[in-house]
Amino acid sequence: MQTLKDRLQWLIDREGVTRYRLSQATGISQSTFTRILSDEEGKTTMIRRNIDKVASYFEVSSKWLETGRDDSLQALEENTPHQLTEEELTIANNMGLVLIPEYEEPFRGGNNGEPLLDDGNVVIGYWTLNGIKADMIIPVSGNSMAPTYPAGSRLAVKRQFFRPDEPYSIPFGEIFAFTLKGEAPEDAAFGFVKRLRKHQDPERAHSYWIAHSDNPDYDDFEIRITQIGSLWRVLAGITIGS
Repeated sequence: MQTLKDRLQWLIDREGVTRYRLSQATGISQSTFTRILSDEEGKTTMIRRNIDKVASYFEVSSKWLETGRDDSLQALEENTPHQLTEEELTIANNMGLVLIPEYEEPFRGGNNGEPLLDDGNVVIGYWTLNGIKADMIIPVSGNSMAPTYPAGSRLAVKRQFFRPDEPYSIPFGEIFAFTLKGEAPEDAAFGFVKRLRKHQDPERAHSYWIAHSDNPDYDDFEIRITQIGSLWRVLAGITIGS
C-alpha cells in the first residue's frame, strides 16, 4: 500500500530535486523531509499546511499527496471512461486502481469483419469495472450482435488461449472477439465479434468453428481455426447513451 513517504519519494525522484532545494522552496525544514523519508513503516505524516506547500511545489493534488486518492480520478472509480495524462496514469496505479485500456480500433459485429490497422491500436482511455478483470475495452461497429451488443457498444474482453489442435477446448456458445489472418502474410487481418459454436459436421469440426450472429438478419459462417490470430472472450458489454 502506498504511503505519504512513497508518494513524496516518487515526486522527488521524478523532479530530481534535493531535500535542501525542496526545503528552500517550501520553507519546510530538511529534518521534516528526512524524518518522513527515513520512516521504514511509512507512518510519519505532515501537518496540513505543509502538505499544501509540497503539493503546490510539485503541482499535484494535496488530497492525493496526503491520502493517495485524487478527486480528478473519481470518474475512473465510478466505472466511466477517462482519458489520462501520464501523471494521472501513474497516480491511478499508485492508488491501486485496476485500469483497463480502451482501444480505438473497432471489432465488427458483421460478416465481413473490420480491417485492423498495420500501425497498431491506440489507447484512448482507461476504465475500472467492478468485479470485471478484463484485458482491454474494444468498440463494436455493425449490428450483427444486436440486441445483445448493438453498434457503438464497448466490450470488456479477456484473452482466451486456445490451441488449433484442441478444437473443443473453448466454451462454445459464448461471445468472442477475434482476429482472422489472411491466407498470405501481406493480407490484412480482420476483427469480428461473434458467438462461437461447435461445427455440426464431424468431418469439419476438427478444423472449423461456426461464427453465429445474435441478429437473425445475418447468416452463420464457418471460420478456419488456424486462421485465428487472437481470441478474446467477452466478459461484459457497455452501452453508451440510449
